[in-house]
Amino acid sequence: MRIFHFPVGESTVTLQDMAILFGLPVDGHTVTGKDLGNKLDDLIALCVELLGAAPTQEDFIGSSLKLKWISEHFRHLPHDASDETVHHYARTYIMWLIGGVLVPDKSQNIVKMMFLPLLRDFDRIQEYSWGGATLACLYRMLCRATKADTKEIAGPLVLLQVWAWERLSRIAPSRKSNIAAGERAIGEGDQLLPHGLRACRWRVPFSHEFIWEPYGMEDDIMTSFPSYCTVGRDIWMAQVPLICFDIID
Repeated sequence: MRIFHFPVGESTVTLQDMAILFGLPVDGHTVTGKDLGNKLDDLIALCVELLGAAPTQEDFIGSSLKLKWISEHFRHLPHDASDETVHHYARTYIMWLIGGVLVPDKSQNIVKMMFLPLLRDFDRIQEYSWGGATLACLYRMLCRATKADTKEIAGPLVLLQVWAWERLSRIAPSRKSNIAAGERAIGEGDQLLPHGLRACRWRVPFSHEFIWEPYGMEDDIMTSFPSYCTVGRDIWMAQVPLICFDIID
């Protein structure tokens, strides 16, 4: 478990957050299975069976399928699609959600084929603990990110961002749209939430509280600063290379 330490206590993302924020089931079968290996013919055959299309060798990285291939071949559902075609598109969309949102790796452009067999039976997909799998991925990626030589982080970072907005009201943006009757503004608690999972309430235009003007554009404000703060004001807006000993940015 990854725990965030605050001056007033400790907190972390929990299974309750997975259910409330993302609406993912947390009580169910473990999201696991056997490694499908790198045998290209078997991977292609599985795609043909469950997705209705055959990727090429260039569409795989090891035993992972490129999301680019999914985007190119399943962008629009045909108007005259049969039930089987609809099922193919539905599985493909879920695959994209898994690889692009729930358990993305650092590349964020592939999805492991080991998830595809779990999507074979539509009646059983909802029986898996997708919330548990997503939370486990977040914990693992946060753990890896603590290593000194790590420069990137993967995992469901949208979940982490929404969780932070929910828990740390000081950093949460303000919504520009009108709130519903009986609903308080974000940061003050909610009496009436929009229908659906809680994370949906962040899917609205925000009031970006960022001040773009340089410090103290007014002369009277500038005179209030100590002289050592303003002695270099003639070059504040200069566009020149910045030298960091042996590196020029």
